[in-house]
Parts: sequence; C-alpha cells; structure tokens
Amino acid sequence: MQDTVVQPDSTKEIFQGAIQKVSDIQMGIETGGVEAARAFQLFQNAPNPFNPSTKIPFQLPAQNRVQISIFDVRGDKIRTLFEGMMPAGSHSIAWNGNDENGLPAPSGIYIVTVKTNRIVRSIKMTLMR
Repeated sequence: MQDTVVQPDSTKEIFQGAIQKVSDIQMGIETGGVEAARAFQLFQNAPNPFNPSTKIPFQLPAQNRVQISIFDVRGDKIRTLFEGMMPAGSHSIAWNGNDENGLPAPSGIYIVTVKTNRIVRSIKMTLMR
C-alpha cells in the first residue's frame, strides 16, 4: 500500500477505478501541531492488567471540565485522579494503584470513569498485586 498526499477538493482514484472527491473524505484537523479529537473518546488503559501503575488515554474535542475517578466493582469510589478544566486534544493520566489515602488498592477489577459536562465514559481495568 502506498501513501499519497492529495489536495482538498480534488479527486483521487481509489479501489480500481472508483473515484471519490477528496473533500468527501473526513480528514483530521490539526490545531497547533496536535490533532484535535472529533468526539470524546476514552481508550483502554495500558498495560492491562497492570502492576504497579497504568496510563489511561482519552481525547477531548473541546476544552471541557473533566472529572476522572476510579471505582471498585461494588461502585465505591476509590480515588479521584483529576477534577478541573482540560484543553482539547489527547491526554493520558496515570494511576499508581493507590486509594485516596495513598494506600495500595487490593488486586481486582476497577472501573475508571471520565466525566465531562455532557458525557460519561467508563472502562474496566485489572490491578494484579
């Protein structure tokens, strides 16, 4: 497969004779060298399972108030990792496996919830001590 660069509002042959106007293809939007997200996304943490820490990547399409919290499977809040304003773009936050008191959380499944003004997304993570 060969990478090609095409100009907006031009046409490009794709897949053996099929032609599509380039402006009809969604293109990434760059802002200050950082690709802006088209929609809020929460990605799977890595590594998973983890010990002693993991990174939780997410994207914001616009500046927004964000709250990032960790819950156990019973729904009890273990820790709030972040609460405040964040700019648009790609972000990653680390969790070291400790609770609000700085004590190590036990092995198990945890849920990270990233909440903005309008959207809440959650994923499961596995901590193995």
